[in-house]
Amino acid sequence: MTKHFRWHREFDGPFILRKFEGFRSVKDKQVTFDAYQHEFWKPILSSAIKASTDVGQLKALVLSKAMADPTLDLGDSEAFLEACEARLTALRSEGFKDYMVFFRITYVGPRPFRTLQDGTTCVVWKPSASSAAYKRARRERRKDEDVEHLVKQSKADWSEDKATDVLVHVKALSAHHAHDIAADAFDCLRGLMNFFVNRQRTVNPFGALSGGPTHAVNRFRTAPYQTVHNSDGSLAVKTIWYEPRFSHERPSIKFSQPLTVHGNIIRKWWKKIVQGQLREHLVEGYIRYGRSLDNHDQAVALTQLWSTLEMLMGYPRHDAVVSRTIKLFDEETIARQLVEHIRLRRNESVHTGQAPEFLEADTILTHADHLVRRALTFFTMESGLFKSTREALNFLDLSLDIRDLKKQKVLIEGFIKYRGKEGPWRERKKRTKKTA
Repeated sequence: MTKHFRWHREFDGPFILRKFEGFRSVKDKQVTFDAYQHEFWKPILSSAIKASTDVGQLKALVLSKAMADPTLDLGDSEAFLEACEARLTALRSEGFKDYMVFFRITYVGPRPFRTLQDGTTCVVWKPSASSAAYKRARRERRKDEDVEHLVKQSKADWSEDKATDVLVHVKALSAHHAHDIAADAFDCLRGLMNFFVNRQRTVNPFGALSGGPTHAVNRFRTAPYQTVHNSDGSLAVKTIWYEPRFSHERPSIKFSQPLTVHGNIIRKWWKKIVQGQLREHLVEGYIRYGRSLDNHDQAVALTQLWSTLEMLMGYPRHDAVVSRTIKLFDEETIARQLVEHIRLRRNESVHTGQAPEFLEADTILTHADHLVRRALTFFTMESGLFKSTREALNFLDLSLDIRDLKKQKVLIEGFIKYRGKEGPWRERKKRTKKTA
């Protein structure tokens, strides 16, 4: 078994590799595939192989490079994992390059902060107009013929005066790898900012009177397309990443307090997220929260919010999701009704295709949003109590009954004493030794 890769036990690894062997050709040390079959089986292979967390966005690149090795025997599933391990080591030894990824966010106004740091990743909000790299990136993004053609072809153009430029500087192995890293950092930030804005949302008794199509809840959204640049601003690759059929009709958010106040709050929470013991858990939580409420389809948003809550609660059985979530609220009975209600509506949407009725869909989504924000608040603000996500989940598994907790405390203290230096089993051992 390799260190970073293994087969999921639910999949037949040798069978999947035999399928690849059937449509792979090797000639003059070059590997080619049948395009249709490769496109069909590639995501199945990715699902079948589990990579450790630290592999991250490199997984797809590693699998691609391993499969393109002309010397590899696809008849040996364990040898394929070893090839993946070797490719990962080789990629990491190549060294990381500096890239910057050009995003635009649906906000117009003064910047709430200048930069946010997360290790080697740096988010720059509304870069300085005097920056040579920024000016070149902006020029090439708008004037390069290939990019301009892709933007028009994809219908990804959007008004310049409706969004603000944001650059995310990263270290990566390729332009595509850079975009993956930057998109996660940018979406984590958007998740946090929408988290603050969405706290103002409440049930609207007159919402159904508005009629018309629904709109995504989020106010801070990613404008239609992104480009990846080298550190000097030149295009790293002449392509774009874009959202098909992008639509955003909401006006830009207006901050009610001085921006210094909002900026300080954002920096404080960002630091808790990226520097605490629960970093991976929180980053994934805010990314998924933000992406959930980018959806215009409220049934899809509801399903993704519930999935986010399941992730935050450790992917347990549904009854454990309910049990852990209600611990976050003062009123246990009300909280239980709320969680069970959202669980039922999500199940109806997924298993029977029964989406919430239009007249109540926004209220149901508000309920789900409230649950996920409460969970994010707990894991963010109380992260200092725990050394790991497992500790936090064990904390939420404790009883709500004070008497039960006191009984558990007595038992735990007794067990520690029993297993300690003065424990009875040690005394018996000493007496036995003297008798002998």
